[in-house]
Amino acid sequence: MFSPSGAIVDSQKLTEAVSREAEQAGVTVALGQEVVGIEEGASAVTLKTKNQKFMTTLLINCAGLHADRLAHMMGLGLDFLIAPFRGEYFVVSCPGPPIIRSMVYPVPHSKVPFLGVHLTRTVSGSVLIGPNAVPAFGREAYHWGAVSPRDVLEMIRHKGFWNALIKNRELVK
Repeated sequence: MFSPSGAIVDSQKLTEAVSREAEQAGVTVALGQEVVGIEEGASAVTLKTKNQKFMTTLLINCAGLHADRLAHMMGLGLDFLIAPFRGEYFVVSCPGPPIIRSMVYPVPHSKVPFLGVHLTRTVSGSVLIGPNAVPAFGREAYHWGAVSPRDVLEMIRHKGFWNALIKNRELVK
């Protein structure tokens, strides 16, 4: 998506629109399917889910927090693991006109240019400050009480997780 001057979107509605356009172009959109196996053949790739099989000539892995698991099923990126972090935002409540009209970003940190608290005006007009970045105790752990023992064990057993903590320890002080 090209947005030369920045944009604020309703991400759910954008995703729904992209999904509709993809389906109109002949793409199969299958939500709520957990991939349990991937087989590569000479001319097709077969995705096995708990409920059905899908065959395709082109597979694009956009599984988000589970992208590493799908890559591993294909023998790719075996040294990589997604360590989940959760970003939390605070809502600015102030009467009157909005304090900003678009987005305000900090100057990027040279070591972690993807991090940084910013201000964002939402499509509803409220203003968010954030995100912070806190380790999550599961790939789908969207609140503090959520824990996935499988995900936590996978993380603490992976040397890359510990290497990242050691390498970036000055950032978490």
